[in-house]
Amino acid sequence: MIRRPPRSTHCISSAASDVYKRQLLHSGKNTAFSPQRVKYKPAFKREREETLLAGVDATCYKLLSQPIKSDAEETIIREKQKVKSENTLNMKESKPKTLYHVNTPYKIKKTKEPSKPILSYSQELEQFSFNTYKQRKDLLTKTIPKLAGSIELLVKKLSIGIGGMLYPQYKLYLSSTNELLIVATKIQNLKPKYLLSVEAENVREESSGYLGNLCSNLFGSFYNLHEEAEKGKERNALCLTYDFSLFKKKSARKFTVIIPKEKLYQTSSPNKADSTVDIITLHSKEPVWSDKLKAYTLDFKGKVTKPSNKNFILLRAISRGETEEESVIFGKVAADLYTLSVKWPLSVFQAFGLAIASVAYKVGCQ
Repeated sequence: MIRRPPRSTHCISSAASDVYKRQLLHSGKNTAFSPQRVKYKPAFKREREETLLAGVDATCYKLLSQPIKSDAEETIIREKQKVKSENTLNMKESKPKTLYHVNTPYKIKKTKEPSKPILSYSQELEQFSFNTYKQRKDLLTKTIPKLAGSIELLVKKLSIGIGGMLYPQYKLYLSSTNELLIVATKIQNLKPKYLLSVEAENVREESSGYLGNLCSNLFGSFYNLHEEAEKGKERNALCLTYDFSLFKKKSARKFTVIIPKEKLYQTSSPNKADSTVDIITLHSKEPVWSDKLKAYTLDFKGKVTKPSNKNFILLRAISRGETEEESVIFGKVAADLYTLSVKWPLSVFQAFGLAIASVAYKVGCQ
């Protein structure tokens, strides 16, 4: 007698169902269970089917257990989802695009440009030739900073031939590098006038390197230095006045220099003591008569090597009761060659104007 397995195990290939199938096969009652057509499900397939069915049942239960939402609530949920998707899209578009090489698939990281080092005033002068004409003009007309100390320069006079004697040329060099900074050319003799430029080959008022001019009266006792403010416009940068002495030609030179306040406080804050004045006044140091040398002498601290009435030291009064500070030292070191040491509150342009005024011929100041 063939015993049928229970219904609960009929669809599962358990041991009882296998026995039942073997009994049918031997009895020949059912040919559907032939060895060629019988297929058995492995255990891992059965477990996967049971897991899937359990997941479907849980999902259906979750959906059925949720409360039914009204149309208004569903509309609000849809709008929130729409806003959220739009915000996500905007964030993706706002991201900066990254650069890729044409031939390389990997991403290239952008490197920050190295910051330019801050140069001192003397270092800027040493790199003078690498600047444009405008940068050169701004550097030379700018007041020398207090922390820069003393700037060492050389002034050379060129007067070759009769034309050179009537219209001499002056050149200003940086002592450390022999870099040419400014060129000055005389263009008038009756009332002397000099043009100053950073272009050595093109010393004209129309040139792009034009700095300004130095004008004098007939006797050479008064000089006025003008600086180009804009194209076609000039402003006063310095005034120089010599003590006029027509009949005492052997007396030592004495002069006074006046600098406008706007030039003085161009790069530094004013002192409380000088904040009420519109100008600053400097004066030449009085030389001392030497009976041994039978001449006037000054202490140039070893910078000047040749005696000349063109040598001078310019002093600036700090305040009452204090010693005066040397701002400019100018003197002869060779034939038609002079040393120039300058510091705050003057600029290189102003100091060169003083040097030209000192070397130029004067009627009543010899």
